[in-house]
Amino acid sequence: MNSNPEDEASLSQNVKGFRPDVIIVDETNSFRDPNRLMALLREFPEVRLMVININSSLVHIYAKQEIQVAKATDLVAAILRL
Repeated sequence: MNSNPEDEASLSQNVKGFRPDVIIVDETNSFRDPNRLMALLREFPEVRLMVININSSLVHIYAKQEIQVAKATDLVAAILRL
């Protein structure tokens, strides 16, 4: 699927229609605002997001994960799992 990075609504529609497991975006050409990427993960929590940078050979992988914490030890355990 190819989507214009300037058209966030188009990307959301494509994700809704295709239901991909993974979305791969090129960091150098799109999504300079990390809030747009986080909004995508909030809207589609089941999707893994890979942001590649072809200039530096780096790949960032994002996946939404929610953890219920009831006490401080739960929070510490969640941090240690990262």
